[in-house]
Amino acid sequence: MTEKKQGLKDVLNIRVDEALSREIERIAQVEGLSASEAARKLLGHGVEVQRQVEASYLRLPYTLDRATTEGRVVVEASWKPYSQRELWEREREIEAFIDEAEEHTRR
Repeated sequence: MTEKKQGLKDVLNIRVDEALSREIERIAQVEGLSASEAARKLLGHGVEVQRQVEASYLRLPYTLDRATTEGRVVVEASWKPYSQRELWEREREIEAFIDEAEEHTRR
């Protein structure tokens, strides 16, 4: 299923080394995306990881001094099929978006 492209309005120019550029191109090819779309997807994953890391700090005991305690970031990722309930919820969300769009066009 192809996702509808959201209205993109901001531009972020970043420089990447050759190895990272090749990896983005490889991922784009595997996923059937453009390099820009793959980079946006990967950047989004990175932001999600960073937010989870920040949230994990809040779950630490308040007596632990994060500034003086050594630690590491652990990333665990896997692909998981949707459950029947998740599929139903996604279908309901899509139907709601369609209904909203149709109502908007009638105005």
